Order: sequence, then C-alpha cells, then structure tokens
Amino acid sequence: PKTVCARDMDDQDANSISSWDSDDEDQAKKSTVQIVDFTEFCKITKMNALNNNLRYLVDGYTRNLSTNSDVYADIVQSIMSLFACLIVDRPRSGWRNLNILPADKKHQFAMVYIGRSRGIYQTQHTNEAPTLTCAEFDRDQMKGGKLRIQCLADFEIDENGGIDVTALGYEAGTGAGCTGGSYVDGPKQQNNANHGGGGGGHSGGYGTAADGVHGGQIYGDKFLSVLHLGSGGGCNKNGHIGGAGGGAIYIETYRMVNNGCITADG
Repeated sequence: PKTVCARDMDDQDANSISSWDSDDEDQAKKSTVQIVDFTEFCKITKMNALNNNLRYLVDGYTRNLSTNSDVYADIVQSIMSLFACLIVDRPRSGWRNLNILPADKKHQFAMVYIGRSRGIYQTQHTNEAPTLTCAEFDRDQMKGGKLRIQCLADFEIDENGGIDVTALGYEAGTGAGCTGGSYVDGPKQQNNANHGGGGGGHSGGYGTAADGVHGGQIYGDKFLSVLHLGSGGGCNKNGHIGGAGGGAIYIETYRMVNNGCITADG
C-alpha cells in the first residue's frame, strides 16, 4: 500500500489526495477528510507540538545525528514535516457521509484525529458527528467494505466523532426466499444458508453461527489473518429486504484514545 505523505498533497486543495489510485479519483474529489502535515495538524487540533508521541518517536531515532541543539531541532522539524496526518472534523450532510477513505487499502498516517470539539473547523450549528467511513462492498469488483488505517503515533476519536462501516459488508437478500450474500456467493434463491449468508428470513453469520436452522454459518479466522466482512441476512417476503452485513475496521496504532463510537453493525 502507498504511504500518503504531506508532500504529495495538492497545494490548491487541502482535501485533495493525489496519491490515491486513479480509480479513487472521484472519491478524492468529493471526500471531506483533510490530510495535512504535522504543523497544520497541531494548529487545527490545538495539539501541543512539543509534547506528543510522534515527536518522542522521531527524537529516539535522530538523537545521535547532531550534538548541536539548533541543528538537531531543525533535523527533527524537517523530518516531522514529511509526515501526513489525518483530520476528520466535517459533519456528515444528512444521510450522506463524505468523510471517505478508499476501501481495502492500508492508509498510513503519523497522527489521526476524528471529532469537532476543538479547532478552527468545529461546527456550531449541527449535531451530526464527523464520522469516517469507506465504500461498501462491490461484488462485481470484489472489493470494498474494509477500512484499514496504520497510525504511527496517536489515534484520537473525541466524543463528537466516530468510525462507521455499518451495512458495508456482503449484500442483503431481496424478496421471498432469497439468501444474504456471503464470502462465497452473492444472494441466491434458496431457503438454506448461503455459507455465511443467512437463508430466507434468517440472519447472517460470522464468528458465531446465526440463529435458526437456516442461519448463516461460522466462517473467518479467529486470529484475523484474513479480514472478512459480515454476511447479509436473508429475506422471506416479497417487497422486503434483509440487512447487509457489517463492514470491517482494522486499526494499528501506537496509542488509541476512543471517546466516540466505532461501529461495524450488520
């Protein structure tokens, strides 16, 4: 996966993410996430630039590069200016959430902040919390639904922020006698379970089997060596739709502070 660096950003648009692949360009143009350098990150989030885990990490790797304190400080500042940091502080617009990162790829940042209680972009006239998400699973392209982030230092979600991949997993069944989608097949007309996908009128499975004789079966790996999505629920009535499975969230970070909500319901 590509590392998104601050130096890769389009100077004309702080929300433009030029290192995304070409098939993600439409998302990049619409996305309201901000990828900024460390200095701008501290300015927006009101974080102390001199007292945080990223600076400690850089200090640890560079302390022997120079005995001159001024030169050393310049080295540290130059290195930190290359790191890309993620800010999600814009509210969703009704049912539309444009705080999107491309699905499935591992995005690498030095610092991550999700919320709106601080900073110059906080909103005063909405209760819609800034929420990070990704695109839903697409069976035709066999991708989507997985949000992966690797954070070098601090990953913070404040009480007015969150991550949500609800219903971004395998497809829901539609109409009478239709299963939910699974890691093997899309929805199909049968009463029995479609592997993890629930049979008609039954819920999908994943780490545990779903309820009922036709409930979705257990699948996946307890060590999460393979990241699966949640399976869809089946449907047993025309004009109705079962629920799509939940997406998947993978976060790897040095320090995590979650005062908000991380959701992957199905």
